Amino acid sequence: MISGSRKLSRLEYGSLLAYTPKPIRGNQESENSVQIMKAVKNLWMLKDGRSWIDYYVDEMKSQMAQLPFNKFFVSAALVPIPRSSMMKPNSLWVSREICKALEKHGMGVKYELLRRTRPLPQSSRIPAKERPPPTEHYNSLSCDTLLSPRFSRVVLVDDIITRGHTALGAAWRVAEAYPELEISLFALIRTVSNPAKFSRIWDPCVGTITYRQKRDDALRRP
Repeated sequence: MISGSRKLSRLEYGSLLAYTPKPIRGNQESENSVQIMKAVKNLWMLKDGRSWIDYYVDEMKSQMAQLPFNKFFVSAALVPIPRSSMMKPNSLWVSREICKALEKHGMGVKYELLRRTRPLPQSSRIPAKERPPPTEHYNSLSCDTLLSPRFSRVVLVDDIITRGHTALGAAWRVAEAYPELEISLFALIRTVSNPAKFSRIWDPCVGTITYRQKRDDALRRP
């Protein structure tokens, strides 16, 4: 049961980059987007010693005033979304790495509030119809209640946003613990499933993730 958090039926999100999992052959930008996604997911490093995450957050900070999601990072608690698996010590947690980069630039304070209480199948490895719905993500997460009262907003942080099932489940948990706070999502990359709709890698946008109760799924726009 989700109690009062069910009221959060729509989640605002922002993303900086875009990638398409089905690049068009000969379209260099779409092909490069897959490499950028891998660079972020695997914490690849540049020759100057920065990770690709650091590089893009550096660029984001320098252009923040012009970005459509700049309001997200005012008095924000940055909460990394856990991986689907149960993490071992020293496991790579990309969402946490993004939070650390954002915090370094003064765009919020990192709080690791969310925990997986049981593992779920990794969405990228199973067909779309078999992926865990938002309620299953909610039921597999717990949320600490140690957040400082000085924050006005919680920004959930993830590496990639596809449909938004994980994000909604996480938002419900946070809304239960902190009903007085605004909640939004920042994903470094958003998936553009239809390659015909992919235009470029650097493609800042804001949008919404809407819960569809009858289907127990999410509709992301754009």
